[in-house]
Amino acid sequence: MKNKFSAWMVVFLLIIGFLIPLKSASADIGPKPTFRFLYDFSVLSSPPEIKDVILYQCIDLECNEREVLPEVPGQYFECDGEGCYVSLLTGRKAWQIEVRLAEKILTSQSFTKQGFYSRYNLVFMENEIKVVFVSSSEPSLGITTQETTASGKVIQGTDMIQAGILTVLVEIPLAALLLLIFRVKFKNIIWVILGNLVSIPVVWLLVPLIPLDAFLVMIFVLLTSSMLEMAFLGALGGEKMTWVKAAVISVVINIASFTAGLFLLRY
Repeated sequence: MKNKFSAWMVVFLLIIGFLIPLKSASADIGPKPTFRFLYDFSVLSSPPEIKDVILYQCIDLECNEREVLPEVPGQYFECDGEGCYVSLLTGRKAWQIEVRLAEKILTSQSFTKQGFYSRYNLVFMENEIKVVFVSSSEPSLGITTQETTASGKVIQGTDMIQAGILTVLVEIPLAALLLLIFRVKFKNIIWVILGNLVSIPVVWLLVPLIPLDAFLVMIFVLLTSSMLEMAFLGALGGEKMTWVKAAVISVVINIASFTAGLFLLRY
């Protein structure tokens, strides 16, 4: 009877997991620091024809040493007719934008990240572009975020609780299936949830502070979340929940949700 109940519960959780809107959650990668750039052609008589836009990450504040922002899963710099957007997995001191037109190249001044979510205008001039700060906001472990505009105005908005709940639900179905396969008590799903509730905010807080390249940040995030969740399962899961089983469950569900966050959700 217990096995039948567990099997039906796994099926139910799998259905719930598949019904979750993919655009609503960010899996274990959590919210990522972002740059949003909006084109401003007001200084020019007509908008120029833009061939390419490149975002550089700088080793020093003056951008004497710089490199093109690497594109890895979860970190893509993309532009359209209105502006550009990127979610960042790297931490650098400063940044610089280069715009390639048909007849010349325009380079911005170096600029720094003003907040977790930073918004700027790209003001086009005859021989240069200027990055102008517009507003920024910070993630919150509560239900709201605070966004500060260039004029100093503070705007409240909702954020993390919904994302956290959906992130937990991404991993629950797979964890439930693994618990059934390993024949350990189904109530251990509680420790999976608790591990997520601890690891998610830790990841959210650490990502913007890590001064590493994107690939190393992804590895660090994956290891951190897996180890935290393994600790809860291994310590509280009972006799049948060995540390090996706890490690397998934690690594598998984190790889699955991490992959979903990077590849399916993209941003």
